Amino acid sequence: MESKNVQDLDADTDVSGLSPTAGDLDAETLVGEPATQTDSTFPTVSGYEVLKELGRGGMGVVYLARDTTLDRYAALKTFRATDHEQSRLLTAEAKLSGKLSHAAIVPVFEVNAKCSTPYFSMAYVEGEDLSRRISRSVYSPREAAQLGVQIASAISHAHEVGVLHLDLKPANILLDARGNPHVTDFGLFAFISDESTCNSGIVGTPQFMAPEQALEDFDNIGPPSDVYSIGAVLYAAITGRPPLVGSSHMELISKVASQRPRHLQTLVPKTPTALDAIIMKCLEKAPAKRYSCAAELQADLEAFLNGNAIKAKPTGLISNLRYQIEHHVLAASISGTLALLLILFTVVSLIAQAIKNHYDVARLQDEVTAIERLYSQVHSSYLDVVNKNEAAQEVDRIHIEHSSDVARMLSASMQPRRAAVYAADAILSAKVHGLQYEPDMEDILRSYQDDWASGDLGILEMAEIVERESNAAGKLKLGLGSSNGDSPSYDRSTTSSSQPKPRGEAKD
Repeated sequence: MESKNVQDLDADTDVSGLSPTAGDLDAETLVGEPATQTDSTFPTVSGYEVLKELGRGGMGVVYLARDTTLDRYAALKTFRATDHEQSRLLTAEAKLSGKLSHAAIVPVFEVNAKCSTPYFSMAYVEGEDLSRRISRSVYSPREAAQLGVQIASAISHAHEVGVLHLDLKPANILLDARGNPHVTDFGLFAFISDESTCNSGIVGTPQFMAPEQALEDFDNIGPPSDVYSIGAVLYAAITGRPPLVGSSHMELISKVASQRPRHLQTLVPKTPTALDAIIMKCLEKAPAKRYSCAAELQADLEAFLNGNAIKAKPTGLISNLRYQIEHHVLAASISGTLALLLILFTVVSLIAQAIKNHYDVARLQDEVTAIERLYSQVHSSYLDVVNKNEAAQEVDRIHIEHSSDVARMLSASMQPRRAAVYAADAILSAKVHGLQYEPDMEDILRSYQDDWASGDLGILEMAEIVERESNAAGKLKLGLGSSNGDSPSYDRSTTSSSQPKPRGEAKD
């Protein structure tokens, strides 16, 4: 396959044929500026031995250093320039980070904005950032959901203490040796929150930026803005590419503000519909349509992982149908016939919608292919249910025949009351399961009471009276079918029963 950088991919590029690794993708374009190492002279920082450069961002440089006093590694964040404005922002970021205490947030140790090289120090996470991990190999959908739970938990904690991140991207998520995420770099919120810089133009990483940030709509920036970024990160973790890409910065900003990303299932078909719905809800253009906060997102991701219902609803005919089938595949309340009718309805509706909306041929073919796969799955499940139903009906039919034979035997041996019990059982069981019983069961039932032959009672009423009397009297003893004389009997509350249950005794 020809190697493609992310900037070469447009919104309609199908990446389902890519290998599980995303090595062909350009990490810098995918996640913003990656961690680098430079040969330039390292700054001198009192109390620290600067060892190497870890990475550069739009507002500063991060170095690996050794704390000479405590003899431990630390990450030092400094500004590229040392004017008063930037020193103040550095201090503000350190203070914001200092308010946070969460296992998935990198803790801040100290801040010094008055020295020649202003910096703050934070814990050093030995491992790699998420951008490099994605460039090597994408996550499975379930792995991405587990990652999302940890990230959402960290951001939820930040929201609880009034801190937004606003620049959440793979490069700002560090992975330790076990693969656990640690969120870092809350500097953009400090930048936007500062009155002197909040009107300085678009800031952030466009590929992972919420539309309200792209449009500089500062009044609408809030917790849902971070929710959007988490969704974009999870999208990249699964597909190996951001939700939207563009050939230029302005084109990308325009797409972020107006274009809906493709569903994950069109890029990675094995993505569960529920997870697709969760991530697409994060990526809604309007903040009000997303999760209101990271805690809600975390709850839905956990529900997905536990196999429970989620709050996010799939969008579109195909997604809705997939969701219903994945969560209620031919359950007792939905017959296979109904599922197949839904498939047919979807095909017709899809074609009509394609004509109406002028879908391109490639997009329509994707949907038709998805329907064909779905039809095959439903048809297979439907046949399984049919086979199970046929087996259950055979058990019910055998039971009715057995009760009828016993009723005839007892009637012939002049035991009309006991014969009536078995005749009633055969009649009521046939009624419950939609089967037929032999006509002579009615004659045996009517012979139980002399006045029934000419009375107004219907046959079902007679059967129910006999069954109630039998249950009230206690266990019926026949001396047939088992060593202790208990008669075989049947529980009509279930479709079939491998172990007969005792009925009440009727005395002649």
